[in-house]
Amino acid sequence: MIIKAMEIAQAVEASVFDENVRGQAQMLLALHEMKADNETFIKAIFAYSACLASVCGDKVTKVLLDENDFDKMLNEIEEFQELEKGVLGE
Repeated sequence: MIIKAMEIAQAVEASVFDENVRGQAQMLLALHEMKADNETFIKAIFAYSACLASVCGDKVTKVLLDENDFDKMLNEIEEFQELEKGVLGE
């Protein structure tokens, strides 16, 4: 269990230093230095947050699920989407 916790911590750290996430952070800094308007800056913060969350979620998922578990999860998601379509009549 401790090993998994350490792997999760490493995945989160790797996410912060991911190339795409760092690029988003650099863009935030540039916008701040250019004194961008609030709306532009807020949108950039949202994009950075979404990028970080996505990368982190992906890396942590890979720590927690092996390939077989991941395939099962995707199949269950597809089943739920089909069930939702049936319930909503789409």
